[in-house]
Amino acid sequence: MGHTVSMSGHNQRSDQGGHRASLPAGAVTPAVEVRDNPTANRYEAWVGNALAGFAEYRPAGNRLVFVHTEVLPAFAGRGIGNRLAAGALEATRGRGLKVTPRCPFIAAYIRSHPGYADLVVGRPGSSIEDGPGGPEDTSPDGGAPGG
Repeated sequence: MGHTVSMSGHNQRSDQGGHRASLPAGAVTPAVEVRDNPTANRYEAWVGNALAGFAEYRPAGNRLVFVHTEVLPAFAGRGIGNRLAAGALEATRGRGLKVTPRCPFIAAYIRSHPGYADLVVGRPGSSIEDGPGGPEDTSPDGGAPGG
């Protein structure tokens, strides 16, 4: 059964550097509904009846490994990605699960929103098996997400 988190619209968004930036005067970002789609292993951001983006994950025991996040081009620049990340992390917390953020966007979102740091197991960019009891990441970059 999927989980749903509604994220109401605001008149601010984060730019690619993670800084908050105001949208043009009078612009209102749309209400976003974040839904878990366990059949597809992803959280989806919906604006009305339109799919606006998704955050793919791989279940791994008592955690979800986030591997890819994408906002569809028609919805870019409206803060959908941030609301998708927040909704997915809130829903994951609500399920009593932890996360391993292999997706650079989710990893950056957690770094800029330390209230979600308690959910993290494994290192950003590490393999799905990393975490308690799993092999450690021995990559030269320490598992840091790439560009």
